[in-house]
Amino acid sequence: MGYDDPESITKDLKARAGKDIDLVITFGTSAGALVSDMGLSVPMIDFSATDPVASGIINKTEGGSGKKNVWAQVEPSVPLRQLKYYYSIKPFENLGVIIYGDETISGVPDIRKSAAQNGFSLTKYNIEEQPRETEEELAAYYDLVEKQIKKIVKEDIDAFFLTIDLVNDYDQLPRMLKPFYDKGIPVYMMDDLETVKRGGTMLILASDLENVGRFIADATAKILNGAPAETLECTYTSSPGIYLNYKVAKQIGYPLDFELLSACDEIFTGE
Repeated sequence: MGYDDPESITKDLKARAGKDIDLVITFGTSAGALVSDMGLSVPMIDFSATDPVASGIINKTEGGSGKKNVWAQVEPSVPLRQLKYYYSIKPFENLGVIIYGDETISGVPDIRKSAAQNGFSLTKYNIEEQPRETEEELAAYYDLVEKQIKKIVKEDIDAFFLTIDLVNDYDQLPRMLKPFYDKGIPVYMMDDLETVKRGGTMLILASDLENVGRFIADATAKILNGAPAETLECTYTSSPGIYLNYKVAKQIGYPLDFELLSACDEIFTGE
């Protein structure tokens, strides 16, 4: 049985927890935060949330979650690690970001922390959540995103960080990235390898999916065998993968030295 509103989901899970439901699995920040606050009598696990502590899914990351019956997979400071690397390759003075919806999901706390640590300025625009279901709604949304992009490139930014959920349609990427590349501004990606294939400059992919999956499976098995969810270690640090769009980098005059190219896991040439 499926529901699409939080009230119905909460009512159903509370009624069935401990009866025909022994474990709840959630994916991402919004679902994890919703179930974590229900106070269910059965354990839950969450994975792929951007920042489980900041979003309130768990209370801490070391020595367990600190929240009864709750476990969440934590990848420490992904945007912080990504931006440190992007900055080390080609230091930027003013980073641009356009945030759609929830700032925590888009990693804004870590982006701000990175700006403070590395000494660059941050120019941030926000787009409030809005309907994106019909073709007309999507067209209106991407027109708005393009408008914001054309504004932000005038803010003297010298790098742009494309955060999650801003552009979900790959066919829209060339149109959205063109204003940056016309000014020689690199576009760094926060997520999704396909976006680099389709025109993003570079992605530091911080998820070692195979071993993260094993980490989650191990925690799940322990919980199903009676271990209290709140006592299990939450943090797994992945080895980063580096992916570069060579054609775009060359087009905008990005530094393509041997050290960078040899460090890449995959280089896309557009051919």
